[in-house]
Amino acid sequence: MFLRNTNYGMAIAFYFPRMPKPMATDMITNCNTTPQTPRHQIMALLIMLIFIALDLPASEIQSHDSIMEAARQHILDRSNDYPSPPQVSAGRLDSRLRLAACKQPLESYTPQGRRNMGKITVGIRCNGSHPWSMFVPVTVKIMTQVVVARGNLARGAIIGEGDIGLEQRDISRLHRGYLENTTAVLGKKLRQRIRQHQVITSSQLDTPHAIKRNNKVTILASSKSLKIRVAGKALQNGSIGELIRVRNESSKKELDARVIAPGIVEVAM
Repeated sequence: MFLRNTNYGMAIAFYFPRMPKPMATDMITNCNTTPQTPRHQIMALLIMLIFIALDLPASEIQSHDSIMEAARQHILDRSNDYPSPPQVSAGRLDSRLRLAACKQPLESYTPQGRRNMGKITVGIRCNGSHPWSMFVPVTVKIMTQVVVARGNLARGAIIGEGDIGLEQRDISRLHRGYLENTTAVLGKKLRQRIRQHQVITSSQLDTPHAIKRNNKVTILASSKSLKIRVAGKALQNGSIGELIRVRNESSKKELDARVIAPGIVEVAM
């Protein structure tokens, strides 16, 4: 395969050696498989697509440092998109990459549909007289306080204040999720065993029922000058903070009430 750049009098040649013809037995064996492209052909094609080799003097070549800094600054300029200031490092470029020096400021962009943290790529392009475009590998770390276990916690345990704490973690590596508020964890039941310092996720938690269907409950109704307590019956299971249906055992009237403690619900007056 032969590629010529007429602007700079440069030519690149890729040699693909002839592959041996398959034997009849091979054709029978592989009749139901998809033909495989030789690895060296794929690598040559990638090199052709990614690298723009220019026969230019050093003074007319865009420095790698300027390209990497443009990619790094692209993320820093968008720090408001992150929960905390990002830590950004750009990967090194291939030493064989030679791009024409851009007479205009380099333009940066985020490839559509890509995630914005962890190992990502940033697009850098030149819109000058000799335009070019490429992707720069960038690593973006976001350090945030997340909820972790202070000690080993058994499956089925109800989480209390002494069981959890906050630690700094790189959330770009927490692909299974994380929680930033300890109040979202307190009183929850663990679905599985948790190790000390392990990050706690919502998928590991169950909300235990503070009230079960058909159980007796105390119904509270209060105002600034009046507070009433009556006996009732729960018509639904409910966890603390949830709104459930209850029945006043005296009047037999059904009401919507919020669970505020085990066996206690509150209605608005």
